[in-house]
Amino acid sequence: SCSSCGSVGSMAASVLVTGGAGFIGSHVVRRLAAEGMSVRVIDDLSTGKRANLDGVEGVAFLELDLARDDLREVIRGVDIVFHLAAVPSVPRSVGDPVLSHSAAATATLRLLIAARDAGVRRFVTSSSSSVYGDVATPPMRETMPTAPRSPYAVAKLAAEGYTRVFATLYGMST
Repeated sequence: SCSSCGSVGSMAASVLVTGGAGFIGSHVVRRLAAEGMSVRVIDDLSTGKRANLDGVEGVAFLELDLARDDLREVIRGVDIVFHLAAVPSVPRSVGDPVLSHSAAATATLRLLIAARDAGVRRFVTSSSSSVYGDVATPPMRETMPTAPRSPYAVAKLAAEGYTRVFATLYGMST
């Protein structure tokens, strides 16, 4: 079961999944929906596919860009955010570092601000093992030193930093 979800009173938690039409995101959406959660999905469909959500009942889908579009209305009433959206490609980030930064760091910051303002009670950010650089012996642990070696890794590390800061400054559960 989803230990991050729970329920709100007698109603199922309302959950927002960013990147919910991607490979990992669509599996998270399926699990949350199967557990009776009210699920909203945001995806810009740059790498995800709407077909990944075929057969999932009762999911609200919104095609939005987290780095540019207004997020206030779509996050209103949400209890928990699972932030999985990204442009997951180290080579692509080398070729277009601004896109990588926008999709990871800027999008995360904007989503955190909207979540804070809407009173979201839990915010879960998905990062990347690339923030640790060239580690010889996996598994990576969050206590390991970071040494990003690509724009993608730097942007993901920035997203982690923003998430930590929002927990400290605003008391958000992250």
